[in-house]
Amino acid sequence: MSVTAGVTDRNGRAPDLTSLGAGATAGTYRLTFDLGSYFESKGIIDYLHPVADVTFIVKDEQNCHVPLLVTPFSYTTYRGT
Repeated sequence: MSVTAGVTDRNGRAPDLTSLGAGATAGTYRLTFDLGSYFESKGIIDYLHPVADVTFIVKDEQNCHVPLLVTPFSYTTYRGT
């Protein structure tokens, strides 16, 4: 089930994500990033991951910052502040 969808801005942020309906209530969430479209828009045709799914937990309606760092052949994420 999809709760909401959005597109990142020039800085790679999705500031409207919670206003689109996701909310920040406690629970488990998954963000799906369309890396293939991103790389191809940059003229990069040789990449490993067409999609990155990041599953994370929100507790007690906390503010959530989930950075995703990508290269054509890897990605990583962490809990931001």
